[in-house]
Amino acid sequence: MNALRLLSNVAAAGVLLFLLCLALFDRYTPAIALRNVFRNVRRSTVTIIAIALGTAAVIVFGGFINDLYYGLRESTVRSQLGHLQLYREGFAEYGL
Repeated sequence: MNALRLLSNVAAAGVLLFLLCLALFDRYTPAIALRNVFRNVRRSTVTIIAIALGTAAVIVFGGFINDLYYGLRESTVRSQLGHLQLYREGFAEYGL
């Protein structure tokens, strides 16, 4: 996990360094990119909405899968198929 975090930090630092070098040595490219974003406002808006909806869908689906595994785990435990279950003598006959 630490190696993945380190790799992502190095990648983010590399991207930021690239953008900094681009801004310092090439002043026209960021201006042209920004101008193109605002020239095609409709296309840029649709792209941003598509990215936001895709991100929301991935987050919701991740929560659904997490809840699915939680429910499967709990139903396995409560149906007396999984884990070691200890209880006092007579519990099975008299309940609580």
